[in-house]
Amino acid sequence: MDKIQVMTLLVTCLSILSVVLLLIIFFKKIIIAVKKFWLIFTGYLRHLVRKILRWCIYAFQKMLTKILEKPVFSPIAYRDLAPVNSADPDKSYYRTLEWAIGNRSIHNVALTGPYGSGKSSILRTFQKLNTKEQFLNLSLAAFKDFKADDKIDQVIELSILKQIFYHVRYSSIPDSRFKRIKRQRKRTLAGKSLLFLLWLLTLLFLTKTEYYIKMPRWGDFYKTY
Repeated sequence: MDKIQVMTLLVTCLSILSVVLLLIIFFKKIIIAVKKFWLIFTGYLRHLVRKILRWCIYAFQKMLTKILEKPVFSPIAYRDLAPVNSADPDKSYYRTLEWAIGNRSIHNVALTGPYGSGKSSILRTFQKLNTKEQFLNLSLAAFKDFKADDKIDQVIELSILKQIFYHVRYSSIPDSRFKRIKRQRKRTLAGKSLLFLLWLLTLLFLTKTEYYIKMPRWGDFYKTY
C-alpha cells in the first residue's frame, strides 16, 4: 500500500468520524429540545388541568349553593332573611294567588304573616312563575314618626304616587308636579351651553356696540400678522 492510498484511507476515516460526531451532536441537540418541549408541554398541561378542576369545583359549589340557598364552605352558619324566588315548590301559594287575582269579585288581596315568615319570597316566586304579567313593587315602609296632625292616608297615597312616578320615564309625564333628577346627555349640555353663549354675545352686541366697533376685523388681523 503506497502513501497515496494511506492518505486517502486516513482522510476517509476522518470524514466518517466527523460525520458521526456531527450526527451525535445533532441528535443530542434534538433530544435536549424534545426534553425542553416535553417539560413545557407537561407544565402547561398540569396548569390546564388545575384550571379545569378549579372551574369544575366552582361550578359545583355554585350549583350546590343554589340548591341549599346558603354558602357551601362558609364558616358562619347564619342565613339571611332576604326574599328568594323559590319559596313555593308545590305551587300552592301560586295557585291561590292566581285564583284570587283572576276573580273579578275580589278587589284586594292581603298576604299576612310575622316578620321573616316568607311573604316577600312568596310574592317574588309568584312574579317569577307568572311571566305573562307585569308587576310594580311598592314599599310603604316609613322610617319617621308621623305627627298627630298628619293624615296617614294622604301620606301613604303620596308615597305610592311617588314610587309609581319613579318607575316611568320622565318624558312620559313632563307636566307632573313631582320633580326628580334628570340625567343630561353630553349633546344636550353642549347645545344648551352653545345657546347660552350665543344669547350672551347677542346681549353684549345690543348693549355694548362700541366694543364690536373697536374690535379689529379679520382682514386687518391677517395683514398685521
